[in-house]
Amino acid sequence: MITRLTAAERALRDAIKPGAKVDHSAGGATIRAFVLQEVLLDDRAPCRSLVVRDAKVVDALDLEAGTIGYPVEFVGCAFAGEPNVEQAKLFGLYLTGCRLPGLSGAQVDVAHNLELVGCDCSGLVDLIGARVHGQLLLTGSRLANPAGHALAADGMKVYQDVKFSGGFRAESPVRMIGARIGGQFDCDGAHFLKAGEVALDLKGAVIDERVYWRDGFLVEGEVRVADARLRGGLDCTGAVFRHPAAVALRASGVVVDSDVRFRGASVEGPADFTGCDVTGMLDLTGGRFSSPGETALDLARARVRQNMICRSGFEVRGRVLLAGADIGGSLWCEGGHVENSTDTALDATGLVVHRDLHLGHRRSASGAGDDGFHAEGAVVLSGACVEGDLDCAGGRFTNPAGESITAIGLTVERDLLMSDGFVADGVVDLAGAEVHGCLVWSGGRFTNRSRAIRADRAEVGHSAKLDGLHADGPVLMRGMRIAGNLDIADARISDDETALVLEGTTVRGRLRVGFTTKPAGGVDLRYASAGQLDDRDCKWPDRLRLTEFVYKALPVNGLSRAVRVQCLRGGAEEYVPQVYLQLAKVYEAAGKHDDAKHVLIAGQDAGRRAGRGVRGAIDRALGFVLKWTVGYGYRPLWVLYWVAALTVVGAVAAAVAHPDGFRRAKADLDVGFEPVLYTLDLLLPVVNLRQRELWVPVGWVLWGSSVFTALGWVLAICLVTGLGKAFKREL
Repeated sequence: MITRLTAAERALRDAIKPGAKVDHSAGGATIRAFVLQEVLLDDRAPCRSLVVRDAKVVDALDLEAGTIGYPVEFVGCAFAGEPNVEQAKLFGLYLTGCRLPGLSGAQVDVAHNLELVGCDCSGLVDLIGARVHGQLLLTGSRLANPAGHALAADGMKVYQDVKFSGGFRAESPVRMIGARIGGQFDCDGAHFLKAGEVALDLKGAVIDERVYWRDGFLVEGEVRVADARLRGGLDCTGAVFRHPAAVALRASGVVVDSDVRFRGASVEGPADFTGCDVTGMLDLTGGRFSSPGETALDLARARVRQNMICRSGFEVRGRVLLAGADIGGSLWCEGGHVENSTDTALDATGLVVHRDLHLGHRRSASGAGDDGFHAEGAVVLSGACVEGDLDCAGGRFTNPAGESITAIGLTVERDLLMSDGFVADGVVDLAGAEVHGCLVWSGGRFTNRSRAIRADRAEVGHSAKLDGLHADGPVLMRGMRIAGNLDIADARISDDETALVLEGTTVRGRLRVGFTTKPAGGVDLRYASAGQLDDRDCKWPDRLRLTEFVYKALPVNGLSRAVRVQCLRGGAEEYVPQVYLQLAKVYEAAGKHDDAKHVLIAGQDAGRRAGRGVRGAIDRALGFVLKWTVGYGYRPLWVLYWVAALTVVGAVAAAVAHPDGFRRAKADLDVGFEPVLYTLDLLLPVVNLRQRELWVPVGWVLWGSSVFTALGWVLAICLVTGLGKAFKREL
């Protein structure tokens, strides 16, 4: 029996009516805790519900291990001591607008709701191991514990929703490690303020429905959801995370069975999503992540089963790490901005994207677009695999001191586009890449002067298009394999040494080269091959290296033979017979036999000019004779023109010199002198027309006859040599 009660305490006891809904106001009076305790634990005449208003509860209310079978609510009450409900079994506990120095509720079991709404708590709220079969509401409350945690709820299980919304404010750490929430976790507008520490710890927690951190949600300190499971998704639209001195958001290993949204969110400090698994989409559009000089957004080994969206407004100051990540849909970064100018801006080494990867600009149906993706610092895509298109059209990649894009060993199942406003201020390295569709650099701008593009050993399944490409440095495409066409029309490559290097490259289709402005640097086609060389209207540079360049056809209305021969001569450091033989072979295959012979003669000319020293001088002299007599064997009938011309000259000279310049070999021989036959007898060494035997030259005619005889032997030797070369070629 309660004795010596105050008037306020007696009024409270008298208000209790069995089976009634009791709503009692203390009017600001003081009620001792043990009195309230006996009222609450008295099960002899329980009421249906109890509301206590405006009471001052002195001492500590101790309900440990007790049982209260009806809902209890305190409204506007002030507790001088920390209420203790540890291991108690409560129907429902509601504290609204109360002030309390803490709450001890470890392993409490609440059949319905546990609510601290609009409360001001200056100590620890201990809910470790608690069981709440309804909702846990801390809406509008302020929790502050200078000595430690504001809320400790490790292992807590709430079967319905948890709400920290409506202006909730925690000025000390909130710890909910391993908690299990069967409904939503709503923190819209909540503030967690503990800079330098873990402000909100949900490590290993399981939340069955959606997590809402929106509409003014603010954390100053670290948020930890590492290894948690969020079955309903995570919505951080407009949230603010501030912890620039250390990790702001630690979500490594988190599993989310729906979408994750950071639209318009701001994260100051590293955000760690290493190894996370998101079943839905990851939407970072408009999100701002800042950790200059460090990894601002870490998605290494992350798995996103649907799309990852980082469109306009997405900004990162620091590194974005996507190494080893797996994106089940598309990765859209149109309009995003990543800035880490002193190091790597985006590291996507080994990234797998099962659809498209967009690092450019987005076009609407009206044709309007955003500003395009912009990376200040290196973008690394080495070893990545994109199963759709890799579209960088309109993107800007800035890293003047090094490589703007490093994509060594990249695999793209469809098209790789670096066109339509694409700008790379730094080296673009695609060495060893595999593009199963088209490689398009049309209209792209590559400004690095030391090396604009390196695509050595890259493989292209269809065509490569460089139309309208503008490069301020050399374009290196050594050892490439292109299954379709390679088009380099209207390209501008500014380099004083070697503008374009296609050494060892194989183009199975057409190689279309159309420099409208002659490149200042050379073009290297050594050991390359193409199904067709289409260079109509092309202005080849002065330095053109063609050793072992093989092509099967030329355009019908292409460059003239004279221009092509000039190209073969231009810039050659040494005589290479193969380049002339290749061009002649193509002319022969096209039925242009005369053009083929002119090219072969030009090749012999080049070889003759290439000779050096005494041997070279001899070869040049012999070659000169062979060229103008039998065309190096390619024009053996030219010797007949020489014979005819010399016959006319010799016959005229012999006719003038006869009879004073000749005497009969036999005085009694009655044979007339025939100037033409005499000349032919001199010029044809193996033919005997008997004119030389019958008429003996004297004086200056003797010397002239000797000259004609020598010329005859020279022509005969040239004819035999030319015919020998001709037969040798036929064999």
